[in-house]
Amino acid sequence: MKEIIYIQAGSLANYTAQHFWNTQEAYFTYGDGDNEGEEQKEPLVDHDISFREGVSPKSGDVTYCPRALIFDWKGNFGALRPDLYDDAGEEEEIRNLWNGDVVEYRQEQIPKSKYQEELEFAGEDVDRSEDDGRERNAEKRNDSDIRFWSDYSRVYYHPRSLQKLAEPADWQDPEGDWNYGQDLFRGYDHENDLMDDTLRHFMEECDALQGIQLINDSSSFGAFVDSMLTLLKDDHPKLTCLTFPFLSSVVPGEALDNRAMRIAINDALCIRDLKSLSTLSVPLQSSSLWNPGAWSSDLQFDNTYRASAILASHIESATLPLRTKGSVVDLRDLCDSVTYPSNVPFAHLSGALPVPIPITDAVFDERMHDFSKVDGADRPSTVYARRDVSRGFTGRDRIRYDAWQEKSGIPITLYDITHAPALPIPTSFPGILRDSSLPPSPTAGTARCLSSLYSSSATSEIFSVRASFIDDCIKRKRDMAGIVGIEIDELRELANDLWAMHDAYHDEGDISEEGLEEEHDDEEE
Repeated sequence: MKEIIYIQAGSLANYTAQHFWNTQEAYFTYGDGDNEGEEQKEPLVDHDISFREGVSPKSGDVTYCPRALIFDWKGNFGALRPDLYDDAGEEEEIRNLWNGDVVEYRQEQIPKSKYQEELEFAGEDVDRSEDDGRERNAEKRNDSDIRFWSDYSRVYYHPRSLQKLAEPADWQDPEGDWNYGQDLFRGYDHENDLMDDTLRHFMEECDALQGIQLINDSSSFGAFVDSMLTLLKDDHPKLTCLTFPFLSSVVPGEALDNRAMRIAINDALCIRDLKSLSTLSVPLQSSSLWNPGAWSSDLQFDNTYRASAILASHIESATLPLRTKGSVVDLRDLCDSVTYPSNVPFAHLSGALPVPIPITDAVFDERMHDFSKVDGADRPSTVYARRDVSRGFTGRDRIRYDAWQEKSGIPITLYDITHAPALPIPTSFPGILRDSSLPPSPTAGTARCLSSLYSSSATSEIFSVRASFIDDCIKRKRDMAGIVGIEIDELRELANDLWAMHDAYHDEGDISEEGLEEEHDDEEE
């Protein structure tokens, strides 16, 4: 068993991660094989990779909770599902130690969401075997009912997973404040023994830790995560880390006011530091910058609940080989296969959801959307290496996919495809998939998709637009130290580092298999 610890920080990150965990919960085969003579269905994934087994002191039942550390402002946690490790009894015991009068002041409890009430009313969980897909319709799931990411949670979390940070003061604006984020981490780590106790405990529970999979909001938790990864890298220099940073909605070239400038430079700092802190980073553009097109003709993503479901579907699918039973791919393999031969640890996430029935020759080009690409970066680019995962493809679909892949020109040694069953669509999923795109029964409750991680010369645009913006800020000779808390010399160094990262991705044309074989021969010698 090779476990993965998941770290998620920020509102959008937690919205996305909740969809991810709901999909993981959908892989559990509850009740299968209970009838005499019925064969137990083999789960698609090895649950122990992402879930930890424990025993609830409340009920004595065996529990499976995500191996996750969840960071967010306290007010964003909402009303989580009832805790399997309820500490109400502990509160009562403490109260009994005091014989005097007690005056209690309690914050008004956040009411449960309608979806949580549905889950409790239906029993432990909604029975997916009887789900005919109707609850996926927008009419059945009102987006206005979703106030927090916990409103549609289908899993239980261990108390140690929930890291609730004190809300900033009303007069504070932490968005893009690099120094605030670093100070926040240092203070939180000092007060809660985050690294030496909580994270260490999660790591010691693992038999053979693959590494860390991390998603975070750059604008609100970029500096916080940066400080965490710095300490983690110092203590565990060989630990593999796959990072999905969600970039802000600020377009660097359009950041004219002080706040926007601060957020844009914060994004640049996050990206620059991930080069040394993460084994592979996959920057993701804000959904407000996604350009609608043929790829979104069967999708709706006009709010965080919906946009995060799209991102989660592709993150979950692209990383599925890390969790499938019998897979020989681990986190290091996945990261290395995408970064080779550029050796610069950044990649793109792209995908098509849903993949229509039937597939035509043009579907892949029209439906595949790059969630990492800089808006307006339309110049021709070269794909260096790619890992694809298809969900729910038929034999005929795979033939069409192979024909499309052959036209890409990617050497076979730098390309990999995993064909897997269709993506589970739990009842917590928003009604963003139009009915015409959904497969007919008996596979209701699933969706067909194609997800891809790949390295490309187009990544250079992520660095160059920010390096150019910082150069312009320096030329304006404004009080940058007062605006972003960083001196001019540090900004010059940041711009130079980003230009160097850009140059490492310049397009030298297609990488031939002959050249690749020569490079392998040199390494072996």
